[in-house]
Amino acid sequence: MALDLLSNEGTQGKVERRYRHDLEGFVWTLPWIFAQWDEENEFKLCEAMLGWQSAYNEYVLGAKISFLQNKAITPQPGWADQWELARKLVLHVIGQYIGGLRSQEAEASDAEQYEAFWCAVRQYFAKGCEDEYNAIRAGLGL
Repeated sequence: MALDLLSNEGTQGKVERRYRHDLEGFVWTLPWIFAQWDEENEFKLCEAMLGWQSAYNEYVLGAKISFLQNKAITPQPGWADQWELARKLVLHVIGQYIGGLRSQEAEASDAEQYEAFWCAVRQYFAKGCEDEYNAIRAGLGL
């Protein structure tokens, strides 16, 4: 779930649902899967991520924000190559959340949010994985 939907304002229905909330929800599934599902598609509990399952939204919010600093959360071996991408996308999401808290400017449009997401992905793949990036985009029909 998107960070601002986990906030007090979000849980009280004071945050307008946007496309970026769904995109952010997708981003949060990456570390969840990479840390807890192995190559054989078997679940391996990562106790350091239990806070993500709390019934208390403010606890989940804090657990997600502190994710990048939590050294106990590591990928399963089969996801090690994708772990840095997940971390970069989470960093992008957290940066947008914190920037939104500090900003009085209007929120970026859905199209701008979409482009910012793909820009973060492109920057990751600029390290020499351009073919993989293009294959992912083609597979998604983009």
